[in-house]
Amino acid sequence: MWISASRKFAFVHIPKIAGSSVVSSLRPFGLRHKGKVQHANVRKLKNYLGNDFKKYFIFCFVRNPFEVAVSLYEYMKRTPYHYRYKRVKKMSFEDFLNYAPKELKKNCWNFITNSNGEILVNFIGRYEKLSKDFSKICKKIGINTKLVYINKTKKTYKDYRKYYNSNCIELVKKYRQIDIEKFNYTFDGNKK
Repeated sequence: MWISASRKFAFVHIPKIAGSSVVSSLRPFGLRHKGKVQHANVRKLKNYLGNDFKKYFIFCFVRNPFEVAVSLYEYMKRTPYHYRYKRVKKMSFEDFLNYAPKELKKNCWNFITNSNGEILVNFIGRYEKLSKDFSKICKKIGINTKLVYINKTKKTYKDYRKYYNSNCIELVKKYRQIDIEKFNYTFDGNKK
């Protein structure tokens, strides 16, 4: 969990959505890791903060599930210390989607809602508008800083859509259906 007790804000760090950049940018403003889980959902955050939960400005970022799948694949394939590296490095993207590691099925929606499906965060930023939405967050929490981009140069792909065939599209739709519906994502990006 990422919490700034001094400034009363918390970041729900969903995997593969620029979390390292957000954390690095906000550390000077008291953002610290609390608890045992880096990618804790908002329910764990609420439990940790208890009665103070409503005093915090809580935010997250979401990302197109089709791009997340490629990002996960490339990350696991090129990261020797990742526990799935040996298996994934030999796979095609389609094989990876059929293999379907649990990380692929972790919907953003489940990170930010309670058991009744109610959103518990105050702001949902979009990876696709990362800098603009980060600026909105900074304004809300009363700080003046720019986003520090971490891991940007490690991105080994330019267009996630080139990884896909029709079967791959259907597999990601199956795994991440709730994110596609709730955040209005399409294969080519956001709905207008």
